[in-house]
Amino acid sequence: MEIPKPGGVAIISQSGAFLVDLLVKFSNHGIGVSQAISIGNKAVLREIDLLNYLKNDPETKVIVLYIEGFADNEGRDFVEAATCIGKPVVVNKSGKSAEGGRAVSSHTASIAGDYKVFSEIFAQHGIIEAQNEYEILSYCKVLNAYPRNIQRNIGVITISGGHGVAATDMCAARGFALPQIPEAVRQRIYQRLSPSVRDIATINNPVDLTASAIDEDFVVVYDELTNLPEFDAFLMLVLPYSTGVSIDIGAKVSNPSKKRVRPLVAYIPHLSKYQAFIEGFELNGVPVSDSIEGAVMMLEGMRRYQQCFRL
Repeated sequence: MEIPKPGGVAIISQSGAFLVDLLVKFSNHGIGVSQAISIGNKAVLREIDLLNYLKNDPETKVIVLYIEGFADNEGRDFVEAATCIGKPVVVNKSGKSAEGGRAVSSHTASIAGDYKVFSEIFAQHGIIEAQNEYEILSYCKVLNAYPRNIQRNIGVITISGGHGVAATDMCAARGFALPQIPEAVRQRIYQRLSPSVRDIATINNPVDLTASAIDEDFVVVYDELTNLPEFDAFLMLVLPYSTGVSIDIGAKVSNPSKKRVRPLVAYIPHLSKYQAFIEGFELNGVPVSDSIEGAVMMLEGMRRYQQCFRL
């Protein structure tokens, strides 16, 4: 087994092998784990027991569950236990299809139930549903860093126009909006940019600093935008192969973010030679994805988290 580093995510799984697989992926993505619990066919302990336990566990910040099904009348009790727990709850529910439902019954003798009903109830009561392992990873990573809700307005900062366009499309596909920057702020940003990019950067949204940007240009844009009411969160696309970007960029950008109310997530290609760039952000509390889509998923995880719903 691959054991992840200690951290804030607790995993509860009806499948032991699925749990082990998640531990490998969490380790590879740098996501720390507080507890990893397999409950099998739930002969003794059930999800509700563990939710009540983890609610008071100081090491656990996020709870993720792999659920195949429930016993008769157990679904409502689960939703009640997961609602207003004070921590994000992420659920990956299998048995979505008729064939999957039969497999669930064969595997753990659970009742898969009507998946559409489960999905709608989860959404109504602030329980975050992850459709696949990529969403599990993204949601757990970001909610461990920012256990909060955001709305739909995103600011994108990049040094590549192509990456900015791709991020815009992915944000739009998940229901986000990219508001434009007020003209007075745009002019102020232009004045503060380094001479190498001042005449060629595009200060719209996405903000394209071009490949000539240096660390301080990222800092300027984030500094100017982070307090604007037009934005709820930010996505920074960092390409370490740009000559002006240094391994210090994460520390330079991230330190002020701890004092600010609008979350920042970043995309950095996941290669061993870029590890110092990634650590510069993550050691300062900013989650990093190795794909643009994963970074947008992180934003969606925050948007879907609601801190308290009453049945």
